[in-house]
Amino acid sequence: MPNKSKFRMLCGLFCCPPTITSIKNKITFTPPNPATYSITINSEGTIDIKFSNGQFSSQIALPGRKIEPYLISTTDDTMIACLHFILFESPLYTILYSHGNASDLGHNHILLMELGICLNCNVVSYDYSGYGLSTGVPSEQNIIKNIENVYNYMVKNLKIEKNKIILYGQSLGSVPTINLASKEEVAGVILQSALASGLRLIFPNLITTPFFDVFNKYFINSLK
Repeated sequence: MPNKSKFRMLCGLFCCPPTITSIKNKITFTPPNPATYSITINSEGTIDIKFSNGQFSSQIALPGRKIEPYLISTTDDTMIACLHFILFESPLYTILYSHGNASDLGHNHILLMELGICLNCNVVSYDYSGYGLSTGVPSEQNIIKNIENVYNYMVKNLKIEKNKIILYGQSLGSVPTINLASKEEVAGVILQSALASGLRLIFPNLITTPFFDVFNKYFINSLK
């Protein structure tokens, strides 16, 4: 990378604006740009999702299995894009999957379908605020709200029992997953490449937690 490009990148990261919150968010959240999918509203008023490979969600699922897209409205006037992989009429569980910091629903849909089929489970996944077609700005607080909104939608609208929900957090997704698991009586929790805190990604032997560390409120040891 040329020196001028590096300088512009560093200025954008640390100076626009030069606040701890802004810098943390820019380092932590790297949503794909553009999103790897788009939403189509059919003449019947139903929602379909078109992925970057040209496939529609309604065309991907195998016979007897389908992908239902949802746009979940929140109390702060944002929308959360969500996919419900209905793979079994009577699944063992439904997995609520929270993805990493550099992907969106378009990256994960095939993986999640295969995961659900392998485990005899249905799957619900969503995009954080500012990711994919979810509106709003990605932040530590918003990803916590996002998973709570999706979880409540699963329980209230999709009528999925709490003891039939497994929370699955991958990388960044471990943060909202841990927070929700500390509040709700779910069937289980899966953490893949979980984060202890933001700084511990760079300094794994860090003993104390600085006040400005990202995600330190959701440190894994706080779970009981």
